[in-house]
Amino acid sequence: MVDTKTLRQQFEQFLEWKECRYVIAYGGYEIESAFQPIFDCQLNVLGFEALIRPRFQGEPVSPIDALSLFRGSGKMAFIDRLFRAMHLRNYARLPERGQYLFINYEFDSIVEMKDKEQYIQLQAQRLRELGIANTHLVLEILEHKAQSESRLAIMTQWRRAMEGVNLALDDVQDNELTWLRIHAIRPDIIKLDREELFNPNYQAFVEELKSTQATLVQEGIETEEQLALAKAAGIDWFQGFFLGHPKLISIYIDEGVTKRENYGN
Repeated sequence: MVDTKTLRQQFEQFLEWKECRYVIAYGGYEIESAFQPIFDCQLNVLGFEALIRPRFQGEPVSPIDALSLFRGSGKMAFIDRLFRAMHLRNYARLPERGQYLFINYEFDSIVEMKDKEQYIQLQAQRLRELGIANTHLVLEILEHKAQSESRLAIMTQWRRAMEGVNLALDDVQDNELTWLRIHAIRPDIIKLDREELFNPNYQAFVEELKSTQATLVQEGIETEEQLALAKAAGIDWFQGFFLGHPKLISIYIDEGVTKRENYGN
């Protein structure tokens, strides 16, 4: 059984302090945190989603391509933890944090985790050290990854063990399997896939989702018309390039403040 001290040492050997932020140096990659703002109905920043921005030999690499490579390495569970270790440290350095940090979890890394209790203890300890409340953390998983009853059971057990951490289902679409997973997992937050903005049944789908009592986030807002559509449908929170692009942690620190980008006014 791996203790929390050993886990921390395993993470920190790949974490480097570079200028004003933490970066990951792993397998020839340098990976930095980026944060995309999430807005409430008054378009105030209420939180951020943490994302990776990788470089290989100094050149930018698509996050999708890098993740695909890491997933094929057989070490994704560890790399996934490493991402979170970096994101938490960098989030604590944001000049203005907002209320929530949305942080992605690879579903398979949760399913395959052998030292769950030790890892949860380490994360809780790190949150305390950084001054981040459990209730401000949103654990975000891809909806379609919860593909079986056994996986749903693991997810619900994990959620209980996280003691107050919020759970979000990401990329939710309007289909029968979605409803089975929503009712089984009972997420605190549901993030609607951007393609739902083009769904002719969008209004009805949103109304059904509101019956779950979950907070609804519309992803992929790219135009003023899409923002108006989501607001009219009853969406609670909003995310997308029209409102705010992901920005590197170093840029936020250089700016000194977080502010909503010009979205057409």
